Amino acid sequence: MTQVKSLPERLATMPANTRWDIARRATQWVEDGGPNAERGAEALEDIAAYERARFVGKRIPIGALDWEPHEGQWLMRGFDGDKEVAGIEYTATHTASRKKVFRLTVLGRRHADMFHHVDEARACADELYRERTTCE
Repeated sequence: MTQVKSLPERLATMPANTRWDIARRATQWVEDGGPNAERGAEALEDIAAYERARFVGKRIPIGALDWEPHEGQWLMRGFDGDKEVAGIEYTATHTASRKKVFRLTVLGRRHADMFHHVDEARACADELYRERTTCE
């Protein structure tokens, strides 16, 4: 009998769009706070650990932060050194009527506006991060 592999064991061979879909669903479970919230949080951490390791050598410096590349993943993480301080969620694919699909969080605070382009979100994150770390 074949044993079912755990999510962390499957991630290395999983297409990016499948990881994206799992992360999207897991995020909904966490935000809903229902019976699957804990399971969703575990899945998000498994995906984050995999992607942090996968993208560590590909980070792109933009202003004060180093960003994971945009390769279709649900969350692109922004780092100050080794500390994760920001994230940009790719919430849905662009369509003719749905332009702004990127949601930004900096230092645990979700930005009110959505963004059409990753570069816009990264620029805003840089500005917000500099403001918040200068004021503290």
